[in-house]
Amino acid sequence: MSQYRDLMAAPPQIATRAELDQRLSARAVPEPQRAPAPSLGERLEMLRATEQTNEERIADLTRVLDDAGRNLSHDYAQSSLKGRACVDFEQSR
Repeated sequence: MSQYRDLMAAPPQIATRAELDQRLSARAVPEPQRAPAPSLGERLEMLRATEQTNEERIADLTRVLDDAGRNLSHDYAQSSLKGRACVDFEQSR
Protein backbone atom coordinates (compact mmCIF):
# COMPACT_ATOMS: atom_id res chain seq x y z
CA MET A 1 0.00 0.00 0.00
CA SER A 2 2.86 2.41 0.62
CA GLN A 3 3.71 2.29 -3.08
CA TYR A 4 0.16 3.43 -3.90
CA ARG A 5 0.47 6.34 -1.43
CA ASP A 6 3.80 7.40 -2.98
CA LEU A 7 2.21 7.50 -6.42
CA MET A 8 -0.68 9.59 -5.13
CA ALA A 9 1.64 11.99 -3.31
CA ALA A 10 3.68 12.74 -6.45
CA PRO A 11 2.21 15.38 -8.75
CA PRO A 12 0.36 13.93 -11.72
CA GLN A 13 2.06 13.99 -15.12
CA ILE A 14 -1.09 15.31 -16.77
CA ALA A 15 -1.96 18.97 -16.31
CA THR A 16 -5.58 19.47 -15.33
CA ARG A 17 -7.75 22.47 -14.72
CA ALA A 18 -8.70 21.09 -11.30
CA GLU A 19 -5.08 20.96 -10.19
CA LEU A 20 -4.51 24.52 -11.46
CA ASP A 21 -7.58 25.78 -9.58
CA GLN A 22 -6.48 24.00 -6.41
CA ARG A 23 -2.98 25.44 -6.59
CA LEU A 24 -4.28 28.94 -7.33
CA SER A 25 -6.65 28.83 -4.36
CA ALA A 26 -3.83 27.62 -2.09
CA ARG A 27 -1.53 30.44 -3.19
CA ALA A 28 -0.82 33.04 -0.52
CA VAL A 29 -2.32 36.43 -1.26
CA PRO A 30 0.24 39.22 -0.84
CA GLU A 31 -0.77 42.07 1.40
CA PRO A 32 -0.73 45.47 -0.31
CA GLN A 33 1.89 47.74 1.16
CA ARG A 34 1.88 51.45 1.12
CA ALA A 35 4.80 53.08 -0.63
CA PRO A 36 6.60 55.65 1.48
CA ALA A 37 5.69 59.19 0.50
CA PRO A 38 8.56 61.40 -0.60
CA SER A 39 9.64 64.10 1.79
CA LEU A 40 8.92 67.74 1.09
CA GLY A 41 12.45 68.32 -0.15
CA GLU A 42 12.25 65.36 -2.51
CA ARG A 43 8.90 66.54 -3.86
CA LEU A 44 10.26 70.04 -4.48
CA GLU A 45 13.31 68.58 -6.23
CA MET A 46 11.07 66.42 -8.45
CA LEU A 47 8.90 69.43 -9.33
CA ARG A 48 11.98 71.54 -10.06
CA ALA A 49 13.44 68.83 -12.30
CA THR A 50 10.12 68.44 -14.12
CA GLU A 51 9.84 72.18 -14.70
CA GLN A 52 13.43 72.37 -15.91
CA THR A 53 12.87 69.52 -18.37
CA ASN A 54 9.69 71.22 -19.58
CA GLU A 55 11.47 74.56 -20.07
CA GLU A 56 14.32 72.88 -21.96
CA ARG A 57 11.83 71.15 -24.25
CA ILE A 58 9.99 74.43 -24.85
CA ALA A 59 13.29 76.10 -25.80
CA ASP A 60 14.16 73.23 -28.17
CA LEU A 61 10.74 73.33 -29.82
CA THR A 62 10.90 77.10 -30.21
CA ARG A 63 14.36 76.91 -31.78
CA VAL A 64 13.40 74.10 -34.17
CA LEU A 65 10.17 75.76 -35.26
CA ASP A 66 11.87 79.14 -35.74
CA ASP A 67 14.56 77.49 -37.88
CA ALA A 68 11.91 75.70 -39.92
CA GLY A 69 10.03 78.96 -40.47
CA ARG A 70 13.20 80.76 -41.59
CA ASN A 71 14.10 77.90 -43.92
CA LEU A 72 10.61 77.89 -45.39
CA SER A 73 10.72 81.63 -46.06
CA HIS A 74 14.21 81.36 -47.56
CA ASP A 75 13.28 78.38 -49.75
CA TYR A 76 10.11 80.12 -50.94
CA ALA A 77 12.07 83.21 -51.96
CA GLN A 78 14.73 81.10 -53.67
CA SER A 79 12.16 79.06 -55.60
CA SER A 80 10.75 82.16 -57.27
CA LEU A 81 14.27 83.36 -58.13
CA LYS A 82 15.15 79.95 -59.57
CA GLY A 83 12.36 80.20 -62.11
CA ARG A 84 13.43 83.72 -63.02
CA ALA A 85 17.02 82.61 -63.49
CA CYS A 86 15.91 79.90 -65.93
CA VAL A 87 13.87 82.41 -67.93
CA ASP A 88 16.72 84.96 -67.99
CA PHE A 89 19.16 82.28 -69.14
CA GLU A 90 16.87 81.20 -71.98
CA GLN A 91 16.38 84.81 -73.11
CA SER A 92 20.11 85.52 -73.07
CA ARG A 93 20.85 82.69 -75.53
